[in-house]
Amino acid sequence: MRAGPLSEDQIIEAVNEFFIPIEINVTRDGFPTNHIPALVHYEKAYQSNWRFEFGFAGCSAVKIL
Repeated sequence: MRAGPLSEDQIIEAVNEFFIPIEINVTRDGFPTNHIPALVHYEKAYQSNWRFEFGFAGCSAVKIL
């Protein structure tokens, strides 16, 4: 994704202005669903197929209260 839409200057500027971008390595660190419950759907999808252990990407906008 970083080589596609997320590499365009206007998108980078908008993300940096309106969001706090984070990258989570779920293979190494697991899902931080205790801190970010909105990621539970990604966790379920990740666990649904063993092949995702070798490559899994997603992009979300999550509002932290």
